[in-house]
Amino acid sequence: MNPSEYDVAYATKEWLIKNGWTIIAFDPPGAQGTFSIPDPSKKKEGEKGQTGTTAPDIIAVKDDQILIVECKGSGEAKILSDAEKLKNFLHDDARIEVFKQIMEAACKANEVTLKFDTSNIILAKAHGGKKVLPVEYLATFYVIIEGDWNPTNIDASKAADLSKTIKVTYHKPPEEI
Repeated sequence: MNPSEYDVAYATKEWLIKNGWTIIAFDPPGAQGTFSIPDPSKKKEGEKGQTGTTAPDIIAVKDDQILIVECKGSGEAKILSDAEKLKNFLHDDARIEVFKQIMEAACKANEVTLKFDTSNIILAKAHGGKKVLPVEYLATFYVIIEGDWNPTNIDASKAADLSKTIKVTYHKPPEEI
């Protein structure tokens, strides 16, 4: 059974927490993009609002590293589309500066110490499907479901430890950034 996008996002978030990461933003499917990063290069003169915003599914921090994760359930085209989105996420200095300001404010609000450095940003995708899809420069969280899993009818006595049902493996980027 392929995990849904929500299963992938939730399982990846839980894996990160168990491995010492602090979750700064979690925008699973259906969320309203509560942690949106505007793109100043797409804003037109006199225009209001946040044109060209991106809301990554997960942003986490550990030891001055910033992890940005996009999640998909399965489907190679969708997964590769998210990979392209990540590749272009921090495309210029203005966007990096906006991201830095938002991250510093979010970390301060969460009492997390962060020394922002673009060389410490890790871009990753999380997905299910038939196999791990390595993408240059991206780490991968691969999520599989083993056994019975029905997110519409969860048995609370068995749900206490989903790590026995939903497995997450981490794969470093094929080429380090």
